[in-house]
Amino acid sequence: MKRLFAVLVLSLFAVSPAFAKHDCPMSGGDCSSKSSSSCSEKSSGGCPIVGKVMMKAGFMLDNRTELGLSPEQIQGIETLKFDVERSSIRQKAEMELFMLDLMQQLKADQPNVETINASIDTGSPAMTQAAKDAVAAYVKLKSILTPDQHAKMKALWTSKKR
Repeated sequence: MKRLFAVLVLSLFAVSPAFAKHDCPMSGGDCSSKSSSSCSEKSSGGCPIVGKVMMKAGFMLDNRTELGLSPEQIQGIETLKFDVERSSIRQKAEMELFMLDLMQQLKADQPNVETINASIDTGSPAMTQAAKDAVAAYVKLKSILTPDQHAKMKALWTSKKR
């Protein structure tokens, strides 16, 4: 029984974006050495979708001149980037609290499986909603650019990747 709970907890840690390594999506390394527009110094919390939004937003802002971004587009990208980061920080805190509560329940001499399962069921919709919100932010970010700007961005990305 305790082995089952250990596997459950470890699997939650593995799939939890809150406990993922805080790497920079631009280079796979520590964010502290990157500029704040290329990679958030606070990090995305490890969620791959949030990481993609932050990377793409940073790339757009770093290449605003080459892409010919208007002041309105720049403002929209910056606002979206800050909103995603705020949401990611909030989600990480909620996940850490959830894991702390779960660990406390598992520490009991006789853990109540139904109570633990109910806690997991309560936490799952929040994680699902966070992923859906990140996807919506990614789609919104992509819609800020015109088709020509999007083509320029792809070309810039390809040339800078080499």
